[in-house]
Amino acid sequence: MAFFIGFITTFILVAVLCVVIFLFRKKLYKSDVRYILNDSTLIMKSSFGGYIARNNIASVELTDTLPPTRYRSLGQSFFWLKEGIFTTLDGESIEIFNYAKTGSVICLTRFKGDRVYIRLNNQEETTELYDKLKM
Repeated sequence: MAFFIGFITTFILVAVLCVVIFLFRKKLYKSDVRYILNDSTLIMKSSFGGYIARNNIASVELTDTLPPTRYRSLGQSFFWLKEGIFTTLDGESIEIFNYAKTGSVICLTRFKGDRVYIRLNNQEETTELYDKLKM
């Protein structure tokens, strides 16, 4: 009898955990990741957030892939979703705002040399932001 009660309790806990993970995942993937872009700043409005002064951007490029990362220093990652500061395989510290599995990635290089990678919810949003940043 005790085995049966332990089994039921474990089953209920695992089921609740699965539901919580599913809801958390759905919230992360379906959240509207937006940005504010004006003459002086680019602000990423997401759970991690980010602020980039436009006069601090040395170059803007559109690349095909994110650099491979070794680990997350600060922020969050869940499957392909990545927000925060990550360390690459080369030991470089980069900021990533990635919200889609595939598509082009905007690479912003600051004058200090550090880089920020942005991939929005879909290719159209990413390309639209890239075009605005190039102006």
